[in-house]
Amino acid sequence: MRSWAVLLVCALAAAQTPRPSAIEEWPAYGGDAGESHYSRLGQINRTNVHSLRPAWEWRTGETPMPAAGTTPGAFEATPLMIGGVLYLSTPYNRVVALDCETGRELWSFDPKAYEDGPVPNGTGFVHRGVAAWRDSKTGRLRIFMNSRYRLISLDAATGRPGTSATTGW
Repeated sequence: MRSWAVLLVCALAAAQTPRPSAIEEWPAYGGDAGESHYSRLGQINRTNVHSLRPAWEWRTGETPMPAAGTTPGAFEATPLMIGGVLYLSTPYNRVVALDCETGRELWSFDPKAYEDGPVPNGTGFVHRGVAAWRDSKTGRLRIFMNSRYRLISLDAATGRPGTSATTGW
């Protein structure tokens, strides 16, 4: 059975390296709107990278579902990091919020994409990530993800789907 894991290092584990005064955000796929894949953090460099150790590990726990004829594919999501929370999607299209410091799961939303049966690509379910948007009037953060034929908007604080009828936004 395959084991789906993501190893995320959010806190510097090198003892001689001071912790950053502010956590570097990663609010968009690729780090920023231009997908620069760049972080301004300078604490990790050629002289201390060998001292880094994993801070924590989190596993999706997703396995094949023979009754639905589905199999999770490769775990290839790029997490977003906003306000000390990592937002990511899993192969079965779940969206998960994790505390950056501890790896503790804050919430999970399952759109049950597997109920529609196997995906036609033959490689199993794969999901690459989520998007975030902050309402400039209220400051509320939404997490967006596509799941097969649906676009889903989630309240970033609770993981609940947001609709104008129930949340006012």
